[in-house]
Amino acid sequence: GASKPAASIHQQAYWNTWGNFKDGHYDLRLEADQAAAFGAQILVIDEGWETTEGSGVLNHQRFPQFAADLQYIRSMGLALGFWLAAGWVTDPGAAELTPEDLLLGIDKRPRRASWNMAVDSVGTAHYCLDPSSRRTRQFLRHRTIRMMRELNPQVDRKSTRLNSSHAN
Repeated sequence: GASKPAASIHQQAYWNTWGNFKDGHYDLRLEADQAAAFGAQILVIDEGWETTEGSGVLNHQRFPQFAADLQYIRSMGLALGFWLAAGWVTDPGAAELTPEDLLLGIDKRPRRASWNMAVDSVGTAHYCLDPSSRRTRQFLRHRTIRMMRELNPQVDRKSTRLNSSHAN
C-alpha cells in the first residue's frame, strides 16, 4: 500500500546543542542564534543540561540564566526540545531508587552501561533502570510530568540506543 506521509514535526529542521555542549560550550543564546541562522524550527537542548544524566533536574551552575535563555530562544520563534535519557541514571540515590529498581546481573549487582553499551563500562557508566520496578516507573512518570510543567517543551525526545544520534 501507499506509505503514510511523515508527521509535520518530522518535516521540520532542528538544531541540536550536542556539538557545542560536548566541547564544553554552554551558551544557549549562541545556540539559538546558530539555529535561527541555519533555518531550524526546533532547538533541542542535549545532554549536559541536567545535574546528572537522567535526573531531569536543571544544572543551575552551568545555566544560571536558564529561564531568560529559554525566553530568548522562544522569542526567536524556535520550538524547544530536551534530550533525556529514559533508560538509565547516573545517580540512583538522588532519584530515590535502590538496587531493586535497577537491572541486575546474575551476580545480583546493578548493571551499568555507557554510550558504547558495554556492560559495566568504566568511566561515565550509568545505572540501567528496571522498568518492571514500580519505583522506577514512578520516577520516570514524575520526572517527565515535572519537566513538561517546568520547561514546557514543544518536542520531548527520549533517548534509546536506536535513537541516540546527535546532529548539528
